[in-house]
Amino acid sequence: MNNSQSSDPIEQCNDLLASGDSSAALECIDAILAACPNSAEAWRLRGSALVAMQLSNQGLECFEKSLKINPQSAVSWVSKGQVLAELGNNDEALDCFEKATDLSPQLSAAWAHKGFSLVLRGELEQGLECYALAVERDSTLLKPLSGMRSDALAALGRIDEALACIDEVLADNPRDVEALGNMASLYLSVEDFDTARGFIERALKENPESSALWSLKGMIILESSGAEAALSSLDRAIELDANCISALGNCGLALANLERYEESLRYFDRILEINPIDPLVWANRARTLVGLNRNREAVNSCDRALDLDSNNALAWISKGAALVNLEHYEDAISCCESGLELDPSQRPGWLARSIALRQLGREEEANASLEKAMKFRVGFDGSVISVSL
Repeated sequence: MNNSQSSDPIEQCNDLLASGDSSAALECIDAILAACPNSAEAWRLRGSALVAMQLSNQGLECFEKSLKINPQSAVSWVSKGQVLAELGNNDEALDCFEKATDLSPQLSAAWAHKGFSLVLRGELEQGLECYALAVERDSTLLKPLSGMRSDALAALGRIDEALACIDEVLADNPRDVEALGNMASLYLSVEDFDTARGFIERALKENPESSALWSLKGMIILESSGAEAALSSLDRAIELDANCISALGNCGLALANLERYEESLRYFDRILEINPIDPLVWANRARTLVGLNRNREAVNSCDRALDLDSNNALAWISKGAALVNLEHYEDAISCCESGLELDPSQRPGWLARSIALRQLGREEEANASLEKAMKFRVGFDGSVISVSL
């Protein structure tokens, strides 16, 4: 349907949004709001248009205005939750999705997004239950949710089920780009890099203009062949989409691993211009600052990450490394232990803890910590911290 076929202004705006003409939709919506400033639906649509134009914070304000007028709109709660999740505020997003499922238990989108938020919080079984409820209400969601379902199953160690989940989609369409990308991501997660490369190459053959796929290829190369080899794929992703957050982040990690810290920092700062409330980016930024020996700034960056997510293991460990360099050894040990309690596989945490213990003359404990560090493989996302004394 085009907008000439509808006399309802709200339907016209919906049609424009569906066609991808966000600017025209915004003009249409603003005309509605000029005549009817208390239209909750118009405010919701305005938020959707702004989000489509990558103006997420302004979109969020519109969703909040819509809900102030009509707090019983489950669809508006889902819209608000989606933008909060995009901005990295998962706990508040989950609250929105829970309100939506309470208000409208048959709304499949609310269950799907609630499932994703639960998975992000590590509540994997509950997330899978929500995905099942979403598909039960709308069977067409089976394919779109296959990647998220497989990720949750893989995280639970149910690899065969995860593979079967995506195989179901590929059996129906062997050239399905999303499924091929999801398969590449899954094989990356189990460190089967050759198979992951095979699937990402098949996906790129189908869609060579996808920044997300080039970013994933860069991540696979980063893990399997090293940082230098990954940069060309990551650069291609950014060339296709200058705001591709995954590619910007992976570039930052790759450059930090090459000890090109100033360049790395610029990538993390660029991400924070787009989304200033992502705790993982603040933590990665801190690691880069440690590499530059800008340790007080690193501590501040870690504190910002921990304000956003107190369970961010990387932030605790990065703060511990910075505090070692600042010679605050007791505090450094405490921070490292907080991080290692959350994620015992973080080799840099054991290394920083070992150095702090040694400086305090606690040689036996330092040696034990160093021994634990040696048990873990150095991955691209766990080898940036360099503690210098």
